[in-house]
Amino acid sequence: MALYSTRETLQAGKVSSSISDPEHTFYNYTSGRWLYNERLRLSERRRHFDIHELCQAVAKSVGRSTDDITTFAKIAEGGSYRIFEATFQDRMNVIVRLPYPSTVPREYGIVSEVATMEYLRLHGVPIPKVFDWNSSTDNLVRSEYIIMEKVQGKELEHTWYTMTAKERMAVVEKIVDIERMLFAIRFPASKLGIKQAACKRLLVQLGCLVIQASQAGVYIFASKSSGGRPACLIA
Repeated sequence: MALYSTRETLQAGKVSSSISDPEHTFYNYTSGRWLYNERLRLSERRRHFDIHELCQAVAKSVGRSTDDITTFAKIAEGGSYRIFEATFQDRMNVIVRLPYPSTVPREYGIVSEVATMEYLRLHGVPIPKVFDWNSSTDNLVRSEYIIMEKVQGKELEHTWYTMTAKERMAVVEKIVDIERMLFAIRFPASKLGIKQAACKRLLVQLGCLVIQASQAGVYIFASKSSGGRPACLIA
């Protein structure tokens, strides 16, 4: 696959209206090409959504108005998500991640990722805060999404080769410290699962209703974003 760079940006005043063109780069994969089955690969990553409603959700998640958004840009496309960045008048940046239609498991993937991120945050792991999320396409945005804070700083790939040996060692030590925090997390309920009380508390914090919980670490719950349909978590 040959990669090339692209960044499509909506300026202030345009985020309040939706884009009807189905070929707009916001809806389509533009970060690479395929030598084989390209039409299929592109169709798997085509996601049409309501940009206006997404910007509304972004602004609401941080207590702002869409009038405060100065730019809304597509900044990256990975293997499972299309990444957008909203910039507000006070230079606050918010990241929006939309999964491709081909990303599986549907609904549960979003729920699992958000729950994992929040669980790690509760244990002191430095990880971006999730402002809002929705695991269903049955909403005004017409897509699943995760809205989260943007981590400030410079990407390591842009600074590594200009750093001194001492600076590189300091970075490596910080990474090791984070890994140590991850390996220090224990799951006493089922040796591999989350403690029952902690799991219930986490589900409640995520806006879920715990319907049933077993001693074996199996939790049946319903989330508002899934329309109240029961889901299962094996901890």
